Amino acid sequence: MAPLRRPCFFPARAAFKGAVLLAAALTSGAASEATLSSGSPIWRGGVELLSEAPPIYLLRGLLSGAEAERLLTDYDVELLPEFTRSAENSSFPAFKRCLQRFPKEACASVSAGEIQTDPELYNSQVMAEVQHRVAGFAKSPQENVEATWLFNREAAHQGLGLHLDNHHHFMFPRRAATVVVALRQDPIGFAFPLAKLRAGSHPLAEDGEFVSKLQADARLLPFRGNSARQSLNSGSLQGALRSICRSSKQQQHQPSPIRLRQGDALLYYNLDADGEVDIRALHSSCLAASPDSRQLFMANFIRTSSLLNLHRSVRTPHPIVEMHSWIGARRADNGLDAGAVWVQGEELGVLDGVDCPPSALLSMVRPGSAPGEQPALLCRLPQSSEFVVRQPGEAFEVQMHLGNVGRKPWPEGSVLSLRGGQALGAPAGIRVPQQVPVGSTVNLVLHLTAPEQPGTRAHAVWSLADALHVPFGVLLWVDLAVAVVHQRSCFMF
Repeated sequence: MAPLRRPCFFPARAAFKGAVLLAAALTSGAASEATLSSGSPIWRGGVELLSEAPPIYLLRGLLSGAEAERLLTDYDVELLPEFTRSAENSSFPAFKRCLQRFPKEACASVSAGEIQTDPELYNSQVMAEVQHRVAGFAKSPQENVEATWLFNREAAHQGLGLHLDNHHHFMFPRRAATVVVALRQDPIGFAFPLAKLRAGSHPLAEDGEFVSKLQADARLLPFRGNSARQSLNSGSLQGALRSICRSSKQQQHQPSPIRLRQGDALLYYNLDADGEVDIRALHSSCLAASPDSRQLFMANFIRTSSLLNLHRSVRTPHPIVEMHSWIGARRADNGLDAGAVWVQGEELGVLDGVDCPPSALLSMVRPGSAPGEQPALLCRLPQSSEFVVRQPGEAFEVQMHLGNVGRKPWPEGSVLSLRGGQALGAPAGIRVPQQVPVGSTVNLVLHLTAPEQPGTRAHAVWSLADALHVPFGVLLWVDLAVAVVHQRSCFMF
């Protein structure tokens, strides 16, 4: 691997503007020692440039073996598969242990094999040092580093597929970089994001067909739901990834995939030179042999500014909360806005998020659950116990009376677009039938169908979007809980 010959790429945005990575001065693969401004050692090891576009670096030995083992002990990572998404499974021993350190709502939302640490709740001395080390290496203020994720990956885990794990353009503030550290010797072989190739020959940068497919899908992809997995895995992109993985394994003199040793880290960037989300910076992997063992990793996510000012926590916010913040930030620049209108006789009014308490992190509107019913302002995510009860397979409609409360007419080609949750039988977008000047209103109707399975709970988040599917205006929340039908037993004597 040739030495790095130029300063590392860095997003020219916020606290990162003009910054240069310490990796720029290091020789790839050479044993080196980088230091913080205080002179304390960051890590012993080498730096390898895996890709120039997007920028990806392999940091050998960012953590010592002792540090990695201590983190595994401090956070009980081996117990994490016992965690589930539902608080109803509180009998699991790991769930009970979680409650000793975290609020109940945090434990109830932890997915299997993942847990997010928060210095305000629980933090070991080693974790604090690691977070300090990551911030120093990335030339980032400490407050811009999110709470660390400790997680494991199994062969059957969906996360091994191609995905954009940064919630895309509506992150706010945007995620600039990610550092992923292997906490245990990798028995599988993990390419993150893809198999190792020559510097400047990253498949996502060189494969024009792949990039064009990604760009074509990206207009729908970044704002559809909490994850891009459905969009990416549903069509040509998944096939393109498989093709890239196959071809990379066939290349001569190139190890495939990357072998991460305990304590090794990967640094890659989520933003391009303009500070926009780089759609090529995918989290993805090419699996090798022995896919029956778990991989244990730690991830630090670096934002362009601190989460504390906006979300009052270093814990990653819910995607809907981030989308709400992102739309609000753009509103001041583009002048586009939409509000939910209530009608009583000849009187009209707009439900406004300013009526939510100052402590609220988001505002949404729940349309009336039946024709003629007034919409309601929501200042938090509803609990599943509050969902509207529907019968199995029930067909129903949701009426949305929206008004232009911005400074500009809505763009031509605007649509009502699904942002998250389940479509419930509706199309992903409904075109606004006419131009809507400032101060005008429009009625839109969604025709939905409840699932057939009794006990199912579902929700959908909708908003207006321009012709490029960029969202604006109020977030609209629709939910349902399918009734459980109790059949009576009949006895004949």
